[in-house]
Amino acid sequence: MGGDEIEGGLNSPEAYGHFAAALVKQGYPAIKLHTWMPPLHWAPDPQQDVAACRAVREAVGNTIPLMLDCYHCYTREEALFIGRELQELDFYWFEEPMDEHNITSYVWLADQLEIPIVGPETAEGKLWTRAE
Repeated sequence: MGGDEIEGGLNSPEAYGHFAAALVKQGYPAIKLHTWMPPLHWAPDPQQDVAACRAVREAVGNTIPLMLDCYHCYTREEALFIGRELQELDFYWFEEPMDEHNITSYVWLADQLEIPIVGPETAEGKLWTRAE
């Protein structure tokens, strides 16, 4: 999902909800959200991401599996906040909320939450990949 700065795009939590409802009407059995991220001057914003997730859940009901991939922009504390909210919204998984070079943070987050944590998805080598 994208189009956050395009007229009629996904520029609000309500727009996410309307778009998700249209997807379900077209027959999509599940939805993975991508929320706002840089270079938007105000992104990332954990409150906005949660609001979008809440709007989507309200729009599609409880039978559609939902996932969030918020593109590794958050701190541990912000990811924990979002993860707890996603658990309350019965999301299926939470993908790449933090820097993907720090596996320890992912282990920490997974230990704090019941929702499955997905990530990281790349290993670039050199100084970015190390045993932890």
